Amino acid sequence: MDIKEYVIRYGVVAGRRFYPPEKLRFIMGLLKELDQMKIPVDVKEGKKAQRKAYNLYAGDLEKSPFILSAYYDTPPKSFGFIRHKVFDAKNDSYGYKISVLIAMALIAITGALLIQYVFKPVWTDGIFDFRDILYILPTLIVVYLLFKYRNGIGNANNLIRNTSGVIAALVFAEKLGLKEKKKIAFAFTDFGCINRFGDYMLRDSLKEKIDHKTIILLDSIGAEEGLSVLYSKSAKEHIEKLKASKTYENVYFQPITDENNTYARIYKNYMVITSGRPFQGSIYINKANTLKDNDINEENINLTVDILNELIS
Repeated sequence: MDIKEYVIRYGVVAGRRFYPPEKLRFIMGLLKELDQMKIPVDVKEGKKAQRKAYNLYAGDLEKSPFILSAYYDTPPKSFGFIRHKVFDAKNDSYGYKISVLIAMALIAITGALLIQYVFKPVWTDGIFDFRDILYILPTLIVVYLLFKYRNGIGNANNLIRNTSGVIAALVFAEKLGLKEKKKIAFAFTDFGCINRFGDYMLRDSLKEKIDHKTIILLDSIGAEEGLSVLYSKSAKEHIEKLKASKTYENVYFQPITDENNTYARIYKNYMVITSGRPFQGSIYINKANTLKDNDINEENINLTVDILNELIS
């Protein structure tokens, strides 16, 4: 399947993966996809703060020296207040809180206005008629909306974040031979847009074994900007081998010096492939978390697949 077909399937048909039913539909589709590639799969469920998380693992996590990880969930709508910053789960949590607060405030204010100026005059006029019963329905709708959007509003367009990472992983997986499938496993993780809980689930599933593996994380690789490969000190050997194999003119390589970043608290040996360049110690992804996240840089996806092939060669 080519990139455009994947874009239609996971960027349009299943383009939002914020609410549980959307995530489960995506997981079911991905199960079929990987089964056709003859890669064994496993789905694990976790729970944090009464919210269920679903990770999908493919390949042999226990024996593979590399694990390619891409979070598949899509972000809450932050209404332009928060830009996605790679490595910073705290920044993402602010976007989540803003989405929840704005959603709750809009629904609560709308409900209060309806009750005060539309329903209350009817309910207090001393006359019981069909309108008293009819106006119960909008009230129930307000209560339903409060329940539905208690965790915020999902962003509608999500090609860059992180559909591009999912597509790159699938394009790469589709071309693997039997020998290569033994070298790398896959983790499609949940809650990458909020608190990285899916990454913690991955770490806990392997316990101390994960420190002996190299984790390759794909985060919003499909933006207009060129690729950046950021790596921990322990992954330097892989990067030197990669750079020696060929010249990557449009790829920026940089060691990670901030040992307190989100990923460093989860993994020991890791690298992050993303799009954009470091600016004042951070990488911001343009258009992510907005309605403008409706285009994907296919060149970056192909380049990412090339890098992954070189890493496991």
